[in-house]
Amino acid sequence: MSTRILSIYCIIIICLSAVSVKTRAQNERLPQYTLEHPLIYEDIWDLPPYTFLTKEGDPAGFNIDLIKTILKRLDIPYIIRLKPTAEAYQDLKNGKSTLMLGMHTDYHSQFGRYGNSVVALFTHGVAHSADQYCDIEDMNDLKKHKVVVQNNSFSHRKMVTDGMEEYAMPSNDIYDAMKQVDSRDSGQVLWNTLSLKYVIKNYNLKNLTISPINIPNGEYRFMSHDMKLLSMIDSVYEVMTINEELQPMRNKWFYPEVKPSRIPNYVWYIAGGLALTVIILMVYHKAHKIMENNLKRDNENLNKRLSLYMRSAKIQMWTYDIRHNIFTTFKPDGDIREIYKEASFAMFFNPEDFNNIRKAIQEISDGHTTSKTMLTRGHKFETEYENELYFNIKISILHTKDDKPDILLGTQQDVTDEHRKQLETQNLLIRFQTVFNTVNVDMAVYDSNGILTNINTCARKTFTGKEERFNSQTDINNVLNNVAFDMKSPETVYASSIIDHNNEKTDAHKQSVMPGHIKNYEMMVLPILKDEGNLIGYFVTGRDVTELAESIKKEKEEAKFIKKASEQLTEYLNNINYALSVSRIWLVNYNPDKEQIEITHDLKKPVMKLSQLRATSKLVNPDKHRFMKLINNMDRRKTKTFCIKVKTIFNDSHKRDIYLQVNGVPIYDSNGHLDHYFGLCRDVSVFEETETRLLEEREKAQAAETVKNTFMKNMSYEIRTPLNTVVGFAELFNTEHDPADEPLFMAEIKKNSNILLRLINDILFLSRLDADMVEIKKMPADFAEIFDAHCMIGWNMEISNDVKTVIENDYEHLVVDIDAGYVGQVIEIVASNAAHFTKTGVIHCHYEYHHDELVICVKDTGIGIDEDTLKKLFEREELYEDVDRCSIRLGLMICKKLVEKMGGRFDMESELGNGTTVWITIPCEVTANKKKNNLI
Repeated sequence: MSTRILSIYCIIIICLSAVSVKTRAQNERLPQYTLEHPLIYEDIWDLPPYTFLTKEGDPAGFNIDLIKTILKRLDIPYIIRLKPTAEAYQDLKNGKSTLMLGMHTDYHSQFGRYGNSVVALFTHGVAHSADQYCDIEDMNDLKKHKVVVQNNSFSHRKMVTDGMEEYAMPSNDIYDAMKQVDSRDSGQVLWNTLSLKYVIKNYNLKNLTISPINIPNGEYRFMSHDMKLLSMIDSVYEVMTINEELQPMRNKWFYPEVKPSRIPNYVWYIAGGLALTVIILMVYHKAHKIMENNLKRDNENLNKRLSLYMRSAKIQMWTYDIRHNIFTTFKPDGDIREIYKEASFAMFFNPEDFNNIRKAIQEISDGHTTSKTMLTRGHKFETEYENELYFNIKISILHTKDDKPDILLGTQQDVTDEHRKQLETQNLLIRFQTVFNTVNVDMAVYDSNGILTNINTCARKTFTGKEERFNSQTDINNVLNNVAFDMKSPETVYASSIIDHNNEKTDAHKQSVMPGHIKNYEMMVLPILKDEGNLIGYFVTGRDVTELAESIKKEKEEAKFIKKASEQLTEYLNNINYALSVSRIWLVNYNPDKEQIEITHDLKKPVMKLSQLRATSKLVNPDKHRFMKLINNMDRRKTKTFCIKVKTIFNDSHKRDIYLQVNGVPIYDSNGHLDHYFGLCRDVSVFEETETRLLEEREKAQAAETVKNTFMKNMSYEIRTPLNTVVGFAELFNTEHDPADEPLFMAEIKKNSNILLRLINDILFLSRLDADMVEIKKMPADFAEIFDAHCMIGWNMEISNDVKTVIENDYEHLVVDIDAGYVGQVIEIVASNAAHFTKTGVIHCHYEYHHDELVICVKDTGIGIDEDTLKKLFEREELYEDVDRCSIRLGLMICKKLVEKMGGRFDMESELGNGTTVWITIPCEVTANKKKNNLI
């Protein structure tokens, strides 16, 4: 009954408080603001839907409606002006204006004082083309993109403060910038999310969409130098918030798609009934005055106990009001430090951990549990920008109402140092386990009583066949055999055991755990002590040294073996690090909290630490973006193994590109949370080069196969055409025909037989050239005597009656060392081609000798060759794909290869419709020469 009365009483108090606050705010007056001297409110003119100018130049927006409503309730005359951002702040600082709504930042604190009410949150978004994927999720992603920002805006200042000024493109007309992004389908605009939404809707920018970005929100608060005015405005704003008068105004400007619902008549009857109930309950106010005093006294006592508890335990404390969704923090003396809404209180914690706090609060609220304890990351309540700390938080029920939790109590204790020590211990254990299970040495761990607790993989292989007895062995002396060992001594023991397996058959209780093939076994027993000197256990390393022991004389074996074994053991441990180094394998650790990559190939030396940017800068595109994507996934703690191969900017001693392959797995702490990532980095440059070469050779083989197939197909066509002609005309002799046509048949048979013979000879000759089976034999020859004959032989079969031939021979004698047969063959092929493609005009052939070179030129006025065909004329693929002119190209290919084999050059110049010119340059020595009418 008392709980119900107390609840009713609290409702009455809240209602009366709201009414009294509203009445007091309306009754108070500020005499300095009159019609002659009104309050001047200034704000930013281009931040829709908060404040902006309409087409008629009138101020509009959420801020304008809000300030008009508040000043009207306070009965304060006012003037509203909208100006550029810098001018509005400067007017407030110089006293030219009285009030404004400004961003709560350290930079703006120089212009005026802030009120306590958070009017709106400045959330960030990126406007971009709907067809374009946006991979900007947080501040780090802005380092990979350039974005347009409103000049001097909160977003612009945030990027400058965080050192990303080079990635920001400030704009004085953000509307025009968004229109350009919409029309170009490229670019990105970073601004307030609601402002972006408003501009996109009102300017009909259908190609744009908005992606949210995780950047700390800004808070809009009332600003003024008049603290009394700020207090009154905050009071009215709180009353409007409690009475839910702001929601219609917010829906009007921020969420116009939300349509206001019409209030049914019965709601007014209910409201009237509630008002009547409040009036009736006010009668009980005086009767419950004593109860109120008792509650105050109990609250004071409770506050004192909480204060003493917080001071003695050195903890921070906060409460959570479930009904009003309000967090309250306390100072060490028990006074309230500040009251926060959920969004503001969440800024003190890591987002993931605050979600866990919300889940715990929900479980307690639903009655699933009465308390929850968890480890979180966050900051102290004194500041939001301190280094991240770890807290042990316990949430329990402080107050209940109607047998349900009403107010929860949260206590948090700084355990950063303990947590970091725990992480260091875990890393050390991981490294120990890695070395313990990978080195090629038998290792075992015993407790203080000599009972075996753990052995590594190498030891299990050594004791194969006796694992059952070895795992159940409880006496370390059975492994040491006859070696005297004082378990109470804290000194390291080096031992070499000699196993006599023959005695095991007669003395069963002395049977060794050693396999039969081991006769000598070397061990080192290292006691493990606490700081105060107490024994924890023993660390034993060992290996089979039977072969070494049997190779030395028995009397000198003991003394020499201990020394050598110790040296070899040290060397072996060094070889482990050396093997990691020379094999180019590194151990890699990545901690998402520190955002550092730790690399080492020597467990005795300090690790090398690289930042994300430095590691990424050593890679080439596109591997740089793939690696950054992997880093981002690890920063988000995605619990997946990974394997990535990247190309670096470095080269090895053979000037090969260095490729690295990184394999990694996530590592979890004792609480099951992902702590860091561990992996191996291996140099795979040799494998990559081998794979690349294999791929190139395969492509060459495929290309050669394709060329061969094309060649066979086209050559088959070229050979079949004249062959079919010969066979066809030969068969005509066996049919009825006019004897007068037989000379024509014979001529065609002879013509196509010659074509077929020449084609086959050219194919065989080109094959011999490709196989380097053609030998150039230089002998003195009078080129002046043979030049004319080779030209005429070449065009004899192809020349047209409408073509004029000109042979220019300026020498009576020109004796040069050349292979006259092959040079003549080249001239004949070139002359034949000139005659084939020249139906009218002139074919001009001449030669000259100078600078120890014989230069031959054949020029015609034929149809010519276009530029693209000329460029591909001597490509083997083009040769085989051009079926119609395959034989022509085959001849030119033979000419070019023959001339180049002689050490010369074969050049062509042609233009479609304007003829072709061929230059043949052959280096040679002249023995004798004589020009016509001139003796040289």
